[in-house]
Amino acid sequence: MIKTKIIATLGPSCREAKTIKAMIANGVDVFRLNFSHGTLAEHAELLKVLNTARSQHHHTTAVMGDLCGPKIRTGNIEPEGEMLEVGDEVRIEPGIEVGNVRHFGTNYERFTQDVDIGHRVLIDDGQIALRVVNQDGDVTICKVIVGGPLCSHKGINLPDSQVSIPSITERDWKCADWAIERNLDFLAMSFVRSADEIKQLKNYIRKADADIKIVAKIETPQALKHLEDIIYCSDAVLVAR
Repeated sequence: MIKTKIIATLGPSCREAKTIKAMIANGVDVFRLNFSHGTLAEHAELLKVLNTARSQHHHTTAVMGDLCGPKIRTGNIEPEGEMLEVGDEVRIEPGIEVGNVRHFGTNYERFTQDVDIGHRVLIDDGQIALRVVNQDGDVTICKVIVGGPLCSHKGINLPDSQVSIPSITERDWKCADWAIERNLDFLAMSFVRSADEIKQLKNYIRKADADIKIVAKIETPQALKHLEDIIYCSDAVLVAR
């Protein structure tokens, strides 16, 4: 039995029934609905098309909803797209309404408390990499180790930090309810840090009398530290990033 599965994310270029049927014919095992993009109403329409296409093919496929998890982002930056060069010093300060390439904000209020000197700050899926060199009150001072254009509302990843933000957000719970109502096969949990987080989601699904399997996305150093326990509690594991 082959345990490795091919997961395909549905999006603007593959939302028509004809395309989905071709994907099934070419070996897709699981279709992923990315809750980070689009509304639940849009996902509902896409799911109708998907289920119709799946019913017309002999190959068994599954549907997985991918929970967003906590999203830490850069604040408003003007002008957009100015370059950060290796060696530049930048300051990150929660609460700034409009910043610039050298001093900008973030939507995460506990940013300063969660990072420490030496920790990495990855922006825009690692296109920009910073390292914390100092802290001054609510300001975190970093050096650029990988440069690039800095823009507003780009994702921030803190791979070395113990982030205190909950792994399951308010929107995630709404998406979980949506998935339960529509009998999805899997829910993927983003930025998993411990087995307890998996247990929390599993208990929620169990109380709803649903049978949705949980996929743990391994994308943080904390997950690696607790990998054995996470694997034990999960139904499947996805190595992300």
